[in-house]
Amino acid sequence: MVKELARLTGLSEELIERANLRVPMSRFAAELLRAENRVIGRFDARYKGYVRDRLAGGMEYDPTTEAVASVFASTFNQYVRAELNYKSDLPYEILTSLQWDWGEQNRFLNVAETLADSLTRNPYLRVHVSIGDYDLATPWSAVRYTFNHLQMDPDLEKNIILDTYSAGHMMYLNLTDLKKQKADLARFIRDTAAPK
Repeated sequence: MVKELARLTGLSEELIERANLRVPMSRFAAELLRAENRVIGRFDARYKGYVRDRLAGGMEYDPTTEAVASVFASTFNQYVRAELNYKSDLPYEILTSLQWDWGEQNRFLNVAETLADSLTRNPYLRVHVSIGDYDLATPWSAVRYTFNHLQMDPDLEKNIILDTYSAGHMMYLNLTDLKKQKADLARFIRDTAAPK
């Protein structure tokens, strides 16, 4: 198992064995290109960045965020201020360390049960899911696992469309995927709106 995991991930057998076959995402991002003094992105593993602490146990930052955050923030601020005439001195935060309180389920919000229940109660509901091959934030396999294990009638599976893209979490950053996603979403909307 150690050899196979090393082959699939590009990590050393020694690291995988020391991690008891469970390498956290942050450690994976820091270890994969450690010999090159680089870290890979969480939102898109195709992005890589320099590392200051060559002994860090995890990623120091996400190169994906560093590459796009300022563009997103400045574009949004320009749009709301110039076109919508919205004025505020509050900072626009793309991502924040703010902790949401989801009660007992405080680590992450899992809406799989709610989705399965909604699809069961409304058989006309359709869902589109975009999956990025290089997304370490919501990995391809985790998304597939979740949707393959929704406890609902198999007849309703046709109401879920999963489209895969060759980029990461924000597949629209890759021009080819942006065009593919536009076409996929247009088809999804057209098919959903068409009378049955």
